[in-house]
Amino acid sequence: MTTGASPFLQLLKLAKAPGRRAELMSKLIDVYVADKTRFNAKARAELDAVLTALIEIAPDDARRTAAARLAPVDDAPPALMRRLAGDAMEIAAPVLSHSRAIDRETLYRLAREGGDARRLLIARRSDCGPTLGALLAEHGNEATLIALAENLRARLDGKAMDALTEAARRRPALHTPMAARPDLPPLTLTRLYFCVAPPLRRDILMRAEIIEPALAAGAASANRESVLTDAGDRLDGARRRVRKALRAGSAPATLLCDLLRAGPASAAGRAGVSGAFLIAFAQYAGVEIDAARAMLGDQRCEALAVAARANDAPRPLFARLMFGVGRLDEDDAQTARMLDLYMKIPRHGAERLMRFWRVRGRAASPGTASPDEARRESPLDLEAPRLRAAG
Repeated sequence: MTTGASPFLQLLKLAKAPGRRAELMSKLIDVYVADKTRFNAKARAELDAVLTALIEIAPDDARRTAAARLAPVDDAPPALMRRLAGDAMEIAAPVLSHSRAIDRETLYRLAREGGDARRLLIARRSDCGPTLGALLAEHGNEATLIALAENLRARLDGKAMDALTEAARRRPALHTPMAARPDLPPLTLTRLYFCVAPPLRRDILMRAEIIEPALAAGAASANRESVLTDAGDRLDGARRRVRKALRAGSAPATLLCDLLRAGPASAAGRAGVSGAFLIAFAQYAGVEIDAARAMLGDQRCEALAVAARANDAPRPLFARLMFGVGRLDEDDAQTARMLDLYMKIPRHGAERLMRFWRVRGRAASPGTASPDEARRESPLDLEAPRLRAAG
């Protein structure tokens, strides 16, 4: 079948005989699965066209058999698999669950428009990647979100994590599967800590025990040194300003307050924090620059509360920081909640959460991950292989 004229287009004419179409389709699939190496690219494309035409006129049981037979075949005819993925659920199920022959665009479309039953099966796929995960997290119902959170082989990015965490605030059924994921970045862990029940909070803190206190302290010292080291970027001026203030004897907390007193233009505002305030906060928290940005960018100020509480900041200082970075208004209900909750955060709990933030980005060696993946690296990634093997 690798040379000469392909017989498949002629076979389509034979399929016009009623009662022979399902048989013909089954035999063609048998021939293909038995020895795919006999088919060159042209023959595969013709076979795909023939099978796709046959599937349109095949009865349900024949389509069901074809889907089950081809779902495990990684290089099954792509157009046919797209057609089967959109078929009735009892036919499409094995294809949606297992087929590697479905292209990414088809999975994205089905995740957006395919309905809850299809999304649920897609959320359980072992090859669920960041873009697909984000679409499922955005469009899925509770069952889909739980399946996605429980799928430890799914590679979820920050967008998917954020969507799942926000959903967990309204859907308690998500708390356990989300808290059990081994790949949660520090911001997600911090947000979960504030929305789950006390037993899961204890579980989250226990997971921090995989990071030795000495390792976290060493990372904090290294972070404080690195954030003050000129890097040839637009923050060098801010670094010099903070270095000068610290050498003059200002403590990081005092410097933060001084920057706040200087006014929004010098410290913070609705558009974000200034470079000097960002550097000073990184010093205060003992975290890298990107971690400081994430903490200050947290709209609910939960990460800010953890950093302040770990540093034993009094409630007025936390309130000043919270209002100063402009994330919450004084009459906002979330503001009242955070001010009430702040002193109830156990300091030892905040210190353990800060271990994740302080070793953030140091779990992987340089060059081992893409920039997007490196930004969401967590120390818990070190634990992932063991957890997945145990599961």
